[in-house]
Formats: sequence, C-alpha cells, structure tokens
Amino acid sequence: MQSSDGLDRVLNFWRSVDEKIDLSKSEVQWKIVLAMMSKSQCTTAELAKEIRENKKATIDAVRKLIKKGLVVKVKFDVYALSEAGKQLTEEIRKFGSSVLPTLTVEDTEEYLNNSTHFYYFSEILKASIVNGGEVPVSRLALELGVSRNTVRTYLELFSTKYKFFKKVTKRTLTGKVRQTYVVSDAGLKYGNRIPGMFKTKNNLLMKFMLRITASTRFETSVLKLMAFFTATAPLLIFFRGDALVHKVEAIAWLYSMIFFSLLSVSAYFISRT
Repeated sequence: MQSSDGLDRVLNFWRSVDEKIDLSKSEVQWKIVLAMMSKSQCTTAELAKEIRENKKATIDAVRKLIKKGLVVKVKFDVYALSEAGKQLTEEIRKFGSSVLPTLTVEDTEEYLNNSTHFYYFSEILKASIVNGGEVPVSRLALELGVSRNTVRTYLELFSTKYKFFKKVTKRTLTGKVRQTYVVSDAGLKYGNRIPGMFKTKNNLLMKFMLRITASTRFETSVLKLMAFFTATAPLLIFFRGDALVHKVEAIAWLYSMIFFSLLSVSAYFISRT
C-alpha cells in the first residue's frame, strides 16, 4: 500500500506540473523553465545555447511562458521567472525531498523522482511507442539536440535501475547482428499513467505522421512536411514539362498538402481532447 501511495504522489505531482506546462507538447518551454531554475536573469540567446534550441523557437517558447505567467520580461531581451514560475521551480526542487521520505527503498529504485530522468524517459518512451516498441536512438538524439551517447546513457539507466527498457539483439535484413533497446511491459505500464502518454499511444493519425516523416516528435514531423511543401512549390512553378503531366503533378501536390494539413490538425486535436 505504501508503494502505491508513493507512486500516486509522484504521478499527482507531474499532473500538477502538466497543468501549467503541457509536458507532451511544450518541450522547449519545459527546457527553459528547468534552465532558469539556476539563473536569476538571462537572455534568449543564453537560453537557446543552454537548451540547444534555435533562437526563434526559444523566443516563441518564452513568449508562451510569459502568457502563462511563468516568466516575466525584466528589460530588453532579458527575462526571469515570475513569482508563479519561481513557485513551480521550487516545487520541482522540493519534489525529491518531499516524496522520497514516503517511499521505501524499493520505491526509489522503481519510480522516477528526478525531473531530468522523467523528461528523458517521457521522450524516449514516446519515440519507442511510435517506432513499434524499439527506441530509434540516432533519430531521437538528433531531434532532442543531444548526443547519441546521452540517449544511450539514459537508456542504460532506465534499463538497469527502473527496468523500463531492455536491451535485445536483432538481425538486420543483411543478416548483421545489432543490439537495440525496446520498451518493457513495466515501462508501458508506468508510461500509461503519465499525462498525455496514453493519448499519444492511441493517436493513430499522429503515429502515421511520425512514421511517414521518419520522426519521433510531432513538432518535427510538421516541420519536415512544411519544409517539403515549401521546397517543392518553386519546382512546380519553374520546371514545367508536358502540360498534362505538369497539371497532374500540381494537382497531386495540392491534394497532398491539403491531406497532410488536415492530418496534422486532426492529430493535434486528438492529442488535446
């Protein structure tokens, strides 16, 4: 019973955080809040460097955090946590010390009580869910802006300490043996209780988008589609061949853009409802 109570406290805490910052959709905002925990004031350039995101994405995320009341503008391009933001980060700081005393030794070994561990576990789990259970280490590292060794380090931690993933040996089509990580039943069971994770698991439209764009995150798949249609539009305009063929290509391009636009919007709303 004590173990169940401890887990409930862990999950209830993250649900309260999720109400302020949507953990499944606001990754950059989440990174900024974590980065600002140790800084009194900082510029968007400093934040972008700290969280390894481009400056535009960082500025957009900061603006959203300002609207949520978690960040305030001190002066030109200098920002700080608001009182609400400081309260949130203080809750995160106190989380470990407030939860761990209520858990047994087995609980601390089984469940995630570290905010960084929780973040990486959520991202790795989502990537494995949309990839048929297998963790796409290289793609995930690229989209998170970290090294493959960083992802592997956390995978090793989650595999040995939490038993949420397991290392398996697979053969490629050429017969070459390789080692990879797959999510375990324990990882899926715990993940289903994380806010938004169950929706991601059952969002078939989003999973289709991620697969067709070879992505691990919804935002990345949308950016890839936007880049594709932006890059191919001039080709249709300037490189015209046979009139009939060009007309067919233009119609196919137009309907593809409409299809993927509706698909992305539908996938987004399914994840929010």
